[in-house]
Amino acid sequence: MISAVGIRRLSLTVALVTWAAAPVLARAQQTSTASVKLVPHKDPQVATVVGLLVPGGGQFYAERYGKAAGVFAGTLAAVAIAVDANHSDNTEIATPAFIVAALIWGYGCVTAARDARLFNDQMLHTTLTPFLDRQNGRFLAGLTLSTP
Repeated sequence: MISAVGIRRLSLTVALVTWAAAPVLARAQQTSTASVKLVPHKDPQVATVVGLLVPGGGQFYAERYGKAAGVFAGTLAAVAIAVDANHSDNTEIATPAFIVAALIWGYGCVTAARDARLFNDQMLHTTLTPFLDRQNGRFLAGLTLSTP
């Protein structure tokens, strides 16, 4: 049998260890939660630089995949037409095609920062709302995703 003195010593030891470990555990918890990024963020300047390097790259970075494909395909098609016209000595078509390619690429560069800011706004204002509904005699429960 354990004596009363032994139980007191055991409980005092547990209390002292808990008291001594509390600040260490609190610091570990603060560092782990401080390093977690809760909301994804896209930097508009990075989007612009990527858009300058690759046509549609800024939109791809901002996760606007349809617009990125449109800018990339439009630029690629205009350059292909210009190169083909240049090889066949048809400069009347080559020069405007290069201008169109530059305009499409420029449009992608100019709008890349706005697309990144739009992504950030959507991530900050996206909400999940629970709902309970009754249809055809049955209850439906779920979540509604709403974005601005």
